[in-house]
Amino acid sequence: MIFLREEFNENFRRLDGLIPRIVTGTYTGTGYNTTLEIVLGFRPRALHIEHQGGYREFGSTSGGLLFVDAPFIHKDITYGTITENGFRVSGYPLNTTKPYYYMAFLW
Repeated sequence: MIFLREEFNENFRRLDGLIPRIVTGTYTGTGYNTTLEIVLGFRPRALHIEHQGGYREFGSTSGGLLFVDAPFIHKDITYGTITENGFRVSGYPLNTTKPYYYMAFLW
């Protein structure tokens, strides 16, 4: 079986469509009663946010996993949503003035 260059390139294009793109970054908390919009230039399909310490206390809502149709909600309060150009956080994901880390997934 002989593969032509066009077939080879087409197969790679198909694979590229299956591999998620991951963008990572940080933001610094600005206080519980604030809202922060992070502009990525694209709408992530999923997003993971964690506090610098990498741990969560019992009942903590300082981080989590968000999806386009599943925002970060705890006790009927929305703490994080995916937007057309990135994401928005408020409340606990901004509580301290320490860094928070995120991974945004696009595929």
